[in-house]
Amino acid sequence: MSDGNGRNDPNQPGYQAPYDPSDTRDVGSGKDFGADLYDLYTAGRVAFPEKAALFSGWASSAHDFAQRTQFLADSVGRERSVLVVESIREQLHFALRDTSITMRDIGAALVQVATDFAQTDEAASAEFNRLAAADPLLSAPTPQVPVPPGSDAPYSTPYAAPSLEAPEPETPWPFGWLEGQVDDAVDGVRSGVIDPLQDGLGEVVDAMEGSMDQEKTS
Repeated sequence: MSDGNGRNDPNQPGYQAPYDPSDTRDVGSGKDFGADLYDLYTAGRVAFPEKAALFSGWASSAHDFAQRTQFLADSVGRERSVLVVESIREQLHFALRDTSITMRDIGAALVQVATDFAQTDEAASAEFNRLAAADPLLSAPTPQVPVPPGSDAPYSTPYAAPSLEAPEPETPWPFGWLEGQVDDAVDGVRSGVIDPLQDGLGEVVDAMEGSMDQEKTS
């Protein structure tokens, strides 16, 4: 229980590791051991939670991106390229999520080990407390790590899907005689640019999927 100043709460400023002479475990001793425990404590108390929060934010962004891939799937159908993008997004999301949780848990474990071992040796405890008291990084509570979203979690940033309807022209089209030529030009672009580009994209996606399948079987 904390004394109000955080001295008995290792996640609060002002924490001081108590020396327990009844704890006879031989896990280390001396000032150098206390300095090592302080390093572990600082890493678990500050560095790992900060990185875990960063990865949690990235996981949330990857989760939110699912709205875009779903919009693409609803708009153009579940084309192979869309499926590949969604598969990559899903793998990235869970990799970031798992990394955030792992780093959060490692940080908590380092704090627990450091404070537990510091109580076993008087000199180590004294050095640990001296370094911790002088460290400005420990002047704030342990950073809170937002829980990274799972696949069924609500989206933190709703996606504003663009309209697929062609906008109405601001003024009537005055050159009706050009419509045929415009249509011919559009058809030429479609057959000369868009269709070959789609074919090329399909070949790229096929190659990607073949590479992914080969990696899975190797």
